[in-house]
Amino acid sequence: MFLLYLGVYIKILNIMARQIKPTPVLKGEDAVNFIYKIEQRKKASKEEHMKWLLYCNILMMIPLFSGCDSSENNNDTGTYRIYKEYLVDAYLEVEKMYVRQLNATTLELYFSGKKYGITSENASEVAKFKELAVKHNDDFSDYITVDFGYTVGNYVSYAENFTGIEIRSSISWGEGHSAGSTLNDLCYFTAYSFAPTLKDHAKGGLTHIRKHADELTAADMELLQDGFLRLDFSDENSRLSEAQVITISLSTLSGRVLRADLKIGE
Repeated sequence: MFLLYLGVYIKILNIMARQIKPTPVLKGEDAVNFIYKIEQRKKASKEEHMKWLLYCNILMMIPLFSGCDSSENNNDTGTYRIYKEYLVDAYLEVEKMYVRQLNATTLELYFSGKKYGITSENASEVAKFKELAVKHNDDFSDYITVDFGYTVGNYVSYAENFTGIEIRSSISWGEGHSAGSTLNDLCYFTAYSFAPTLKDHAKGGLTHIRKHADELTAADMELLQDGFLRLDFSDENSRLSEAQVITISLSTLSGRVLRADLKIGE
């Protein structure tokens, strides 16, 4: 497509660059013939101009029609295809975990720490990113479908994988869930993972994970996307509207345990 536009542009430049020959001094019949030829050329040039306008309009419409059917750019689904050397753009080295309540049934986990990304202007940070990419076997080097809102740097995971989670409360949540006991069987762990795409080179970049917290495996918690870790309770069993302290414990591959408390109510 670029070469086509380039060819048209060069042709237009050539036409514009043609030298205009000086009008000769003519008399009598020669002058009449010359004027006749000029009029004929004016008519021909007007027709040629219209042809050029039509041709340029067709060229402008080609990308619109080709874009609708292209597998590289799908406006219907709001996605497009790009080549990525690394699937993950950045890694967060977690220092601390926090928990907040989103609504009557949902909690969200979020983290602070040092981020190492491929887009960093700091050479040592880029080197650390590449080191972490090797650690997570991220040598993706393939095409992938992403949302139109995606920019390089959006795909952020964690420097160290998680292996398990525990949710507890300072109050009783009913039969079989006394104060201080685990609520894992009542809670759905919801997240997005890069791991399946990295292993199988699937079309999309992220895989949705939704399981009861007591059914999670270490594989489910590999290469999770930062910013999308949630704990969901059903309307029937949730007691997040009651005064209590929720304690979340998240274990990592190295054996480190991150903890966060959320005080609800008085």
